[in-house]
Formats: sequence, structure tokens, C-alpha cells
Amino acid sequence: MQKPQGNSFKGTAGIAGVITILMGIVLTGVFPVSSPEMPKGFFTPIIAFEFIETKAEVKKLLAWDNSSQRADLIEAMRLGTTLDYVFMSAYSLFLGLFSWACYKKSPKRRYLVGVVIAPIIWVADGVENLQLLNIMTNLLAEESISYQLELLSLFTWIKWGGIAVTFSLLVPFLWKSGSLSRGISFIAVLSVFSAIIAFVERSIFNEALSLSVVLVFVGLTIFCFTNSQTDT
Repeated sequence: MQKPQGNSFKGTAGIAGVITILMGIVLTGVFPVSSPEMPKGFFTPIIAFEFIETKAEVKKLLAWDNSSQRADLIEAMRLGTTLDYVFMSAYSLFLGLFSWACYKKSPKRRYLVGVVIAPIIWVADGVENLQLLNIMTNLLAEESISYQLELLSLFTWIKWGGIAVTFSLLVPFLWKSGSLSRGISFIAVLSVFSAIIAFVERSIFNEALSLSVVLVFVGLTIFCFTNSQTDT
């Protein structure tokens, strides 16, 4: 029997998904788990940092008035941000391969958009990481971070927005591929709505966006190894 077209890409995507999950677990143990003060609605320091808006918020997040705590937070943030270059490469590759596998199984051009968006997400996340590192470096040197904050906001939203758009493109494929994938598609839709609300007003929905994206990545990875549907 001929191997279903797209299965090889889906299998490779699954491997990238496993690496993504493993790196996500590593980063959870590396990034700070708490901060003295975060913007309202946030409970994860790195997510708060990605969506930070002002110098005052950064200083509160990094416990600037407590030199010992500040040093620990900056060290953890720097290490996590550096390792994130591996994480972002893995999940961007995963999204691109999964979108391509969807196209090979159901040749509809909307899935190719996901293939195009994946490297854009990768670049945006890389620039975002650079700004996080620059913000900490400039603050320690008592230099301005206004420009870095502007770039951070821009590229952070290109990244999260790109992920949400890619998820929305995959929903039709997932909805027709079984009960597991329908559950994944439901969470994907929630991530899109969370992204829209968070873009309009920074809030707990920023955290909801992050959590829903994690759940979709895990679900899609499982899907890669358990689903064999060939036509959608």
C-alpha cells in the first residue's frame, strides 16, 4: 500500500514537536518562576517581560531595588532567553512542517500561508529575544531602553500574532481529522480570541494566549504520531 502523502512530513514535524516540548520543559526550569511585581493580569515573569511596556514596569519585574534578587532574576532571564533560540527554532520548524504536511494531504493554498509565516515567526522571536537582552544590558548601564521597548512590542506581537494566524489556518484541517484534533482546534480558536483581546488590552488574556499555544503545540505533536487520516 502506498504511504499516504504528507505522512513523512508529519512524522518529521512530530519530531520537531517533541523537541519543542522538551525545550519548553527546560525553559520552565530556567526562567524565573516568580517576580516581586508584575503588570496586572500576569503571573509568569517571562510572559510579563515579553509584553512589558515601560521602564518602570521592567524595574519592578526585575526587583531593581534589591541587588541580590535583581542579579538572580537577570541571570535567569538571560540564560532562558539564550536557550530560547533553540526553542524558537524547534517550534517554528514544527509549524512550518505541520502546515506543509496539511498541504500535501489536502492541497489547499491556505496551508502554504502557514509555511510562509513560520520563518517570519522565527525571525520575530529572534529579534524579540535580542531586545529582552538589550533591555537588561542597557538598564545595567543606565542607558535608555525606549527604542528597545518599541521594538520588543512590535516583534512580540508579530510572533504571537503569526502563531495565532497559523493556528486559525489549521483549524479546518484539524476539525475533520478526529476527536483529538477537534479538541485541538477548539483550543486553537481560543488562542486566536485570546490574541485579539490581549492585543486590544493587555490583561490576563496575554497569559491565556501563552497557555493555549502551549496546549495546541502539545496536542499537535500527539496528533502527528496518532493520526493517519489522509483526506480532509
